[in-house]
Amino acid sequence: MQLQVFILSMPMLCSALPSLYPAPAQESVGSSYWLDQGQREIRRVEHETIRSLLKSRAKHVVLFIGDGMGVSTVTAARILKGQLENSSGDEAQLSFERFQHTALAKTYNTDYQTADSAGTATAFLTGVKTRSGLLGVNGNAIRGNCSSLTDETRLTSFLRMAADEGRAVGIVSTTRLTHATPAAAYSHSVDRGWESDSSSTSDDRSRCPDIARQMLLNAADYKVILGGGRQNFLPEELKGKRKDGANLIREWQAKQGSLNCSRRAYIETRNQLLDLEPDKVDCVLGLLSSSHMEYHAENMMKQNLSERQPSLAEMTTKALELLTVYGKDTGLVLLVEAGRIDHGHHGNQANRALHETVALSDAVEAAVQLLKQKKLLDETLMIVTADHSHVFTMGHYGLRGQPITQLKYKRNATTGRLQLDKAGDDLPLTVLNYADGRGASKSRHDRWSINAPAEDTTKADYHHDAEKWRISRWRGRSCICQRSGLSPGSRVHEQTHVAHVIMYSAHLGPYASSQRESFQPTVAPNIKSAIFVNAAYIFKLVSGFVGFV
Repeated sequence: MQLQVFILSMPMLCSALPSLYPAPAQESVGSSYWLDQGQREIRRVEHETIRSLLKSRAKHVVLFIGDGMGVSTVTAARILKGQLENSSGDEAQLSFERFQHTALAKTYNTDYQTADSAGTATAFLTGVKTRSGLLGVNGNAIRGNCSSLTDETRLTSFLRMAADEGRAVGIVSTTRLTHATPAAAYSHSVDRGWESDSSSTSDDRSRCPDIARQMLLNAADYKVILGGGRQNFLPEELKGKRKDGANLIREWQAKQGSLNCSRRAYIETRNQLLDLEPDKVDCVLGLLSSSHMEYHAENMMKQNLSERQPSLAEMTTKALELLTVYGKDTGLVLLVEAGRIDHGHHGNQANRALHETVALSDAVEAAVQLLKQKKLLDETLMIVTADHSHVFTMGHYGLRGQPITQLKYKRNATTGRLQLDKAGDDLPLTVLNYADGRGASKSRHDRWSINAPAEDTTKADYHHDAEKWRISRWRGRSCICQRSGLSPGSRVHEQTHVAHVIMYSAHLGPYASSQRESFQPTVAPNIKSAIFVNAAYIFKLVSGFVGFV
């Protein structure tokens, strides 16, 4: 009998710095490699069981992004949702978990194992992976170097492609509209931090305008834009951040006349949003907060409804109410981001992050119900995914029904009664934890008293325990889930596949109707495969059509 031995070599600890393992020789930081890779994957998908269905055109597209929503976040949010409905939580479902198929997406940037939101947004909106910190440009661009922004490095998002074809396009985000994810839908920036002219370090403002300015230059014809970040569009004398004196809100209003939008609406409040009627307005810009919008948990606690900002579900519903009218004949494309999941995790504030995730679930459900009511669901591709994960975990053998965001309890072995559980240092512990961040800013003995918690873990701004201290926790690297009712192949895909599936299904860009006849599969037809759903897709098969829900 032969003895086969597998030896795992481990690097020796030494003073010399290690060298980096090289990327595959065929990989390029430019656009062509990723576009070719995405098209090869689509060709393979054509041979799977849904090939005939995928030939149908998705008239409408809705892409939901949970920023920072890794698998552990989805698990904990599912439990929270159930507990908010007075159940143990484990048996609950987020709305998008009812979608038929799930797959995984790899979230690295071309230069980092752990991705940032700018590079990932560029990947799933353009179909090309790029460097960390870059928006709408390929990996040949250099962060902070304006001269590297050229025609060859610029990329086009599928939202821009759709608008150029006359479709009704919209963006909804709970972050500043100049923040990474929404900005990738319209901007070309070699630094995600150049949100306004006051934060830009570009030495050539005409070649590299700030991101707020680019929204006016490149997305003024998007029919609905809702989110935060008003300060980046206003001059300092109007409590804004712009040093050039420009009032980009007025410029947006003035520009709409030349874009066949005489009945324009600029709004700043929830009531103004809810009062919008599609037969009375043709385009909408809503800057609903000076910076990022408020966290959902705190916003919904306000008793005075007039003081509340709109929820993500309310913004999504209104955007679709408008876009389904504007795009009745041509179709609609909508990007929706739950951006503050990420922000909660950065602060080790699991309460905030999980309530934001439940709010995303509510928004997805609202979208499904509205499209179903309008009888548009069977021609809609809806995808729910994330851009990256976080170093967020749950463990410590929490009891079934254990309040997910609170201290851990155990049953007394003698009496069966619940009692506070303690770690080896005789101090309380939580079910939810982080690898690093502000939750480690105090020693455990300073943080807790021996007999009772020193801090209220139910508070929205509570910092859950972390192993190592950082002012803000790192993002985490893991595959993220993509869900849809029906997708080409339930497996692990490059994150760029999101954009290629959307472009293919909606006949955009390299998959436009005029080019589809020459787009011939090259994979052997006997290959068998499961239906795909990128780590956060959900495609729904309705009336014989592939609708992503």
